[in-house]
Amino acid sequence: MDRATSLPDSLSVIFGQGGGFAGLWNGYTVQPDGLVLKWQGYVAENNAQAYGRLDTAGMQTLWHALSEADIMHAESQPIGNVTAYVRVTADTATHRVSWRPRPVGVEGATKLDTLMHKLDALVLGHKQEE
Repeated sequence: MDRATSLPDSLSVIFGQGGGFAGLWNGYTVQPDGLVLKWQGYVAENNAQAYGRLDTAGMQTLWHALSEADIMHAESQPIGNVTAYVRVTADTATHRVSWRPRPVGVEGATKLDTLMHKLDALVLGHKQEE
């Protein structure tokens, strides 16, 4: 596996969306050790609480989805009332991209919308038991 597709030694991902009438932000942080934090509040990444954990295979799936979307080279798009974003740190490189989210499968949906759908599904599948 080449460097572009192999899991970085240190990978962290923050993704979510917010704005709108209420001004609330919600999303997830995946730390390098696989710990997943869920957050919600008037500021992105605020009020984080433990949510689950990705194992090595989950982290590899995460990196594959990010690589498939070419996230480290993705450009931000015009934002709207609601804004989605992904911030990735892979080893020493950090990249943030934001856009106006659209449901996957509708006209105007982008590879970033598909990525967000994949990221949501991945962390939802690793929720910790109560």
